[in-house]
Amino acid sequence: MRVEEIVQIPNQRTHGKFWSTVRLLIWEKAQRLYQEEQARIMGTDYKGITATHKELRKAGYFHTAKQIILRNLYLQNKNSPAKHNTANTTTRTENTASH
Repeated sequence: MRVEEIVQIPNQRTHGKFWSTVRLLIWEKAQRLYQEEQARIMGTDYKGITATHKELRKAGYFHTAKQIILRNLYLQNKNSPAKHNTANTTTRTENTASH
């Protein structure tokens, strides 16, 4: 047994929840994109086939889904009222308009 296994190193950072949650959203979106395209291509013959993670990555669905999910999260946080102080924004706007 190694020392690191017995004693937890205090400088070791614990993993956050952001990427694990976002990664799940990305895989779900990639699967949806794949299935939507398959339904469009196959029409009435579509049986709801799911792709493996390897297939989703190779075909580019993971990359596309990642861009969509991260863009949506960015826009959601950008427009979040908790991030902005409306009093300061109004004051700056008024000061800029008067100059």
